[in-house]
Amino acid sequence: MATRGPGVIGCYSCNLCGGTEQIPCSKILVIPCAVRRDVKGAVSESYVQVNIPATAGKKLKTYESVDGSANVVESEAVTLTDSSGNELLGQKPMADSVPVVFASNQTPLPITITDVPPATSTVTTVPVPNVTTVLLAANPARQGAMFFNNGDDRLYLKLGAGASSASFTVRLDGRGYYEVPYPVYTGAITAILATAGPQLVQVTELSP
Repeated sequence: MATRGPGVIGCYSCNLCGGTEQIPCSKILVIPCAVRRDVKGAVSESYVQVNIPATAGKKLKTYESVDGSANVVESEAVTLTDSSGNELLGQKPMADSVPVVFASNQTPLPITITDVPPATSTVTTVPVPNVTTVLLAANPARQGAMFFNNGDDRLYLKLGAGASSASFTVRLDGRGYYEVPYPVYTGAITAILATAGPQLVQVTELSP
């Protein structure tokens, strides 16, 4: 152990620097953690060696207590700060979070997904001729959509723009019904009638 001069904390033989540096050094941080006073009044000190944190520390409070063996124990509560002095406390924004990669043999983690049922139903009647017609505009909040061909003529319905007899998702014959499957498509939905028409289509859209 190196000799300490007045007001200087010397090296405590961590052997990381060969005893050439003094505290604070770039290798370790030595914190006095306990002071023992024996019956003769002599003072002996013990130390805990920890790694220097990557960011600066901010002391919150110092605590001192005496254990059953007459040891006076002193500890410090600190919080980490970034280079600008901002405390690194609480949950970080998602953009600032560190990505985590699980081990290939990681036990599966239980995940619970709560599906919130729709609370709003909007029903409209749309006349569809032999021209591409928008049944529903794009809606990112859409949770469901149903269509009923309220006529006798064939209807071509498309999840997307530009429905035609050559480009469609489903063909609805007279009195046919179609429901958008889950996961629900939220873009525009179009239709075109096979005959001149127009013919009415009952449209129901579900949303929160």
